[in-house]
Amino acid sequence: MNLRHEYLSLLAREIQEEIVVTNTGITQHEWSHLADRDANLYAPGMGLVCQVALGLAIALPNRRVIALDGDGSLLLNLGILPVLGHENPANLTIIVFDNGCYESIGTNPTLSSFGTDLEMMARGAGIKNSKTIARLDDFLPSLNTASRDLGLYFFVIKVTPGGLSVPPKRMSGMENKFRFVHYIEAQEGKTILSPPTQSPQSGK
Repeated sequence: MNLRHEYLSLLAREIQEEIVVTNTGITQHEWSHLADRDANLYAPGMGLVCQVALGLAIALPNRRVIALDGDGSLLLNLGILPVLGHENPANLTIIVFDNGCYESIGTNPTLSSFGTDLEMMARGAGIKNSKTIARLDDFLPSLNTASRDLGLYFFVIKVTPGGLSVPPKRMSGMENKFRFVHYIEAQEGKTILSPPTQSPQSGK
């Protein structure tokens, strides 16, 4: 098996206008190092990636959204899988890096290391385009299919624990939020964060 950052490096070379929502921890730091961009939204905690990505995919149906999640994070909130299967957004690709452990806080194993099959769980929840990838050579063809065809895609990528030695991203969650929102406002012509308005009494 390959390392997570090898897949991220390939993705960074292919990415164009897609919105990318990343997991917290090491995945976030690696992606920020490889491809920090205004269209990145760094999730504030585990178990939130797919939910946020789904909301963005529904709100922005003309934009492709990619979620970079992990096995530990997904296992914290498996209830999102049937919601994804029901909503079935045509512009969302979910990539779950499965290293079998909670790497960002050590090497405590996740249940995927004991046989839990995330691909089969996704299929059972109604996500038809679900696939497990264990070879780097299989990644880009699968990614290109998801980019070309309309549909919800769910890729479980088996990786070896370990990664790039990179410093943590320096941008705070608040800074990232405003950068991302301003990017979407400019790209989509939508007002998301309204400027504060003065009340009639404020000038007195």
